[in-house]
Amino acid sequence: MPADHTINVADLPSAQQKLLFDVATLDDALRNEQCRSNVLHMLPSRAMRADALAQYMMKKRWTKWFLVVGATQEDRLFAEAIRRAASVSVQR
Repeated sequence: MPADHTINVADLPSAQQKLLFDVATLDDALRNEQCRSNVLHMLPSRAMRADALAQYMMKKRWTKWFLVVGATQEDRLFAEAIRRAASVSVQR
């Protein structure tokens, strides 16, 4: 389900005492400002994936990065997460 549908289902009165497994969404918002206590996320978010990639690249001592961004919204969101992870990695 898309993120907005996940939120709508999690907010249903009949779902309040149920645990919902989110097996598809990568949205960072579902783990931050849109977090619901009855939703368990099975996949890492975009930010988690970007952080892992940045940590790997820093471990390999690959300090010069070149980012190519695709045309889709998902590509832009992941590129934004990569930029955030890169700025944190440079500060360390």
